[in-house]
Amino acid sequence: MHARFLSAPSPASAAPSPYVRLAFTGARPRRACWKPRGPASASAPPPRPLHSLCARASMQPASPAHDGHGGPPVHGVSNTVIGVLGGGQLGKMLCHAASQMGIRIVILDPLPGCPASSVCDEHVIGSFNDEDTVREFAKRCGVLTVEIEHVDVTTLEKLEKQGVDCEPNASTIMIIQDKYRQKKHFSRCEIPLPDFMEVDTLRSIEEAGEKFGYPLMVKSKRLAYDGRGNAVAKNKEELPSVVASLGGFERGLYVERWTPFVKELSVIVARSRDNSTVCYPVVETVHKENICHVVEAPADVSNKIKKLATSVAEKAIKSLEGAGVFAVELFLTEDDQVCFGLSTYFFKIYSSCSGVYIIILVLFFL
Repeated sequence: MHARFLSAPSPASAAPSPYVRLAFTGARPRRACWKPRGPASASAPPPRPLHSLCARASMQPASPAHDGHGGPPVHGVSNTVIGVLGGGQLGKMLCHAASQMGIRIVILDPLPGCPASSVCDEHVIGSFNDEDTVREFAKRCGVLTVEIEHVDVTTLEKLEKQGVDCEPNASTIMIIQDKYRQKKHFSRCEIPLPDFMEVDTLRSIEEAGEKFGYPLMVKSKRLAYDGRGNAVAKNKEELPSVVASLGGFERGLYVERWTPFVKELSVIVARSRDNSTVCYPVVETVHKENICHVVEAPADVSNKIKKLATSVAEKAIKSLEGAGVFAVELFLTEDDQVCFGLSTYFFKIYSSCSGVYIIILVLFFL
């Protein structure tokens, strides 16, 4: 994935910016930096310090480092152990952030060489979908969380009833891991959505096509991400083959009205236990073959659109329960409306500043 961090647009009448925008490419996104231009004239203002530019991109107040190494402030060691179900890339970033704050992270993942295994305090090898394994794992943790939503929610519900602190709550993970349930939840909360309906027979999906028109977006309720579990029927004749490609009606399917859009936007929202939220700048995500390929931050849209996208994202996350960091994905339509067109993914963080977001998450837990 590539990351482009862009300086804020300036009025046409203003002096040229003393900074050159750089696009970073490679296997992993890296923190943005700016290369200063030479002054256009003797009266041109000197380049601003780099930390002030980074602060604008991350919405953190510009301040000098407190640990002497250019990083965030170092906090005292916490007695709380955070247990994480899953040890993927997001778990690894969480471990990096927590280590700077003296917070212990224990992960549960079946793969001995999972990404987070090299940086966590302890790696328990086991399945995060096995009830007995998760129960034993929870005994050593002060807080239990996840870095992937595809976990056994039933087990988490039982643990919550026994007093285990699960963040976000099992009810939230249940909503997020089922896209149709998610759509119904946000529809009740009056979040703008494309029209959708459940389909379980060939006749019902044909009726959906008659109602919504073609092309028609057909989706799996569960395990649908990065382009998997989605298919487009261009006409009625393609419906049987599209359904078969998704595993049949028994897998659990629903359809959405096709939504033309001009940009895909994303807003990172951090939510605390008391339902207070922090929203980070709106970014644009550019996809290639259904995979996020480029992130441009901040998004090149008007302030009106940024406020609207932030408002929709914040309203959606405030309807959930428990602390966590969420990415809300949105469609920007031709008439400048923001539509909750994609799914909300727990911990799906695209920006190379992910460590900042994870630090917020850890603070909310303690």
